[in-house]
Amino acid sequence: MGQQSSGENMLKGSYILSSLLLSLSLVLEASAEDPAEAEFRLQREKMVKEQISDAPDYRDPVKDPRVLTAMRTVPRHHFVEKKLESAAYGDFPLPIGYGQTISQPYVVALMTEMLEVQPDHKVLEVGAGSGYQAAVLSLLVKEVFTIEIVKPWPFRRRNVLSVSSTPT
Repeated sequence: MGQQSSGENMLKGSYILSSLLLSLSLVLEASAEDPAEAEFRLQREKMVKEQISDAPDYRDPVKDPRVLTAMRTVPRHHFVEKKLESAAYGDFPLPIGYGQTISQPYVVALMTEMLEVQPDHKVLEVGAGSGYQAAVLSLLVKEVFTIEIVKPWPFRRRNVLSVSSTPT
């Protein structure tokens, strides 16, 4: 077994991202029909209003309407372990394993707004973690490429985010 080149790793990463984006669209379609998903949608709305767009006094609110829409759209609870789903929309980071976390929603929104991305942009994310930031960005730009060195991380919830070994 030989070492894989960085080009091969990048190619696999783009395949994984393609699968993530396809799976995200399928999750979003399915979400409209499920009562539990409807409750999570309400939690996303509350998260955006209370933590991000009408942020507490000690934070600068995020104002970019595209970023706010993306934050309302991406189901953050699908990017955390099942046992943490009920806390997914809280104003704090959550553990994703290996001593790492999924960033708190406000931080994801603020970083995304600060990037000032445009629909024709291509983005490289180094350290994809749970895939949440990449999913948010994918709604705002032409393409997102991710690199992750921790093999178990890329989109562990295979029942939601199917990882494919072939391009879509």
